[in-house]
Amino acid sequence: MDLEQEYLQAMSLHQAGRLTEAEQIYLEILGVDPRQVAAQHFLGVLRYQQGRNEDALGLIGAALEANPNSAEVQSNYGLVLRAVGKLEEALACFDKAIRIKPVYIEAWNNRGDVLSALGRFIEALDSFDRALVMKSDAVNLLHNRATVLRRLYRFQEAAECYEKALRIQPTYFSALYGYGGTLRELSRFDEALAYYDKALALNPDLAELHYSRGLTLGDLGRLDEALSSYDRALAIKPRMAQAWNNRGIVAAKLGNHDESLANCNRAITLNPDFVEALYNRGNILSKQGRFEDALKSYGEALSLKPDHVKALNSRGELLRQLGRHGEANASFDRARAIDPNVIPQKVGVKARDYRLSEP
Repeated sequence: MDLEQEYLQAMSLHQAGRLTEAEQIYLEILGVDPRQVAAQHFLGVLRYQQGRNEDALGLIGAALEANPNSAEVQSNYGLVLRAVGKLEEALACFDKAIRIKPVYIEAWNNRGDVLSALGRFIEALDSFDRALVMKSDAVNLLHNRATVLRRLYRFQEAAECYEKALRIQPTYFSALYGYGGTLRELSRFDEALAYYDKALALNPDLAELHYSRGLTLGDLGRLDEALSSYDRALAIKPRMAQAWNNRGIVAAKLGNHDESLANCNRAITLNPDFVEALYNRGNILSKQGRFEDALKSYGEALSLKPDHVKALNSRGELLRQLGRHGEANASFDRARAIDPNVIPQKVGVKARDYRLSEP
């Protein structure tokens, strides 16, 4: 067997996406020479593509042991470590790859991805910027940079980054979807909806996209259409608790309180620790006159998130209506300690006068 020729054939098949055929040849090569580093490496990459990450770690790890100065092996080992949640170790691999090969664009990109996952957004942004110096028209880098800018609440800069990516590749799905979300953050709701629709034309079966479209339709006050979008999301992903919760909010706005309550209860069944659904259920129960049940639901939300200002405030207002002024004041005190501006907006009194007198 000409191992070099076999390896080149396997690589060609691998690059063409014919993974099963490539896998067979890699295995044949390693059957003859178990220490053939290139075959170990790329069989490991193939295992990663198959989702067999533990196998990938073993194979690429063996290749790395034999060839620790290969930037590509270091970077691919980092990718697998990232996939199994070993972020710090993955970052170390990407750093080593860049030390070996400073102009390695993929390693800079992968480094930025891991730093973002670690919440180190400024450093992630720097990694993407360094990669973009080398290849300014790389749409994946522009998209990743925009994503980090969104995490930093720099929405206008993110929008400009998405726009650049979409000028280069108008059908880049992730950029269409991300740009829609950014436009919504900028309150440019009609434009956001248009970009969500462009993304849906490419991928109509993504529940999260229908959900995002529902949020935007809600922003626009197009409530019946928002319900339809949530229904589409739930037809694809019936256990999507967020969609059930938001469907409940829209149903309540349409005056369908029984339907709204059923939706929120469904969300809570799917995720018993879903704070927003517990809070929204409290609001619905209050509107239905089921005050003790409402207080219980607010209490469950607050047991999970004690600093939930809206729940504290709504609980306080309901207690005020029930004449339980001492408890109401305690709830308002807690809310005002977190956000002094909330109470006057809700209760309609000056901030210094918000407390209630006992009867």
